[in-house]
Amino acid sequence: NRHVIEDAGKKSIWVTSKVIGDKPIVAKLVSVTKDAEITNPDFAILTIDASPAGIKTLAIATDPAVLQNVVAAGFPGSGTQLDANEITPNAVFTQGEVSVLQPQRNGVVLVVHTANIARGSSGGALVSRCGHVVGVNTFVSHKDQEMDGRSLYALSASSLRKFIEQSGVGYQKAASECTSAQGE
Repeated sequence: NRHVIEDAGKKSIWVTSKVIGDKPIVAKLVSVTKDAEITNPDFAILTIDASPAGIKTLAIATDPAVLQNVVAAGFPGSGTQLDANEITPNAVFTQGEVSVLQPQRNGVVLVVHTANIARGSSGGALVSRCGHVVGVNTFVSHKDQEMDGRSLYALSASSLRKFIEQSGVGYQKAASECTSAQGE
């Protein structure tokens, strides 16, 4: 998400995970959306000079179906705070399902889901059980006078595809929809 990196200013942006190795890798900013306001596209494209061996590209699917099983992946502070390696913590994976798709007036589709996300999950993938990206986790709405409980939001795959295509960057499209037989 743009809101994750927008405060970097002239500082370097680093990407990290156990999968890419013991040390963070400097990333270059390729493209960002015009802002990071809630319900607007909130994306950033980063690139690195060379991907470590064994890294697979995630295919981007179309929007998920209501009640489709999904997995949220990310680095929320609540899930990584006790990881002994602060530099390359383990990613946190949670499962849930899509509750509703909420089209916005600006064309963005929000995916409300039940795969637990928390502060720090922004920018993490929301994937189908087939490993296809169906959204990008972006914000949590907390209980207030008008809402009961909390809602977990991702920006949809269709919104992500549109941004990537407008940025002129290539990506891998999911070859097929994820069916229950494939995802088990």
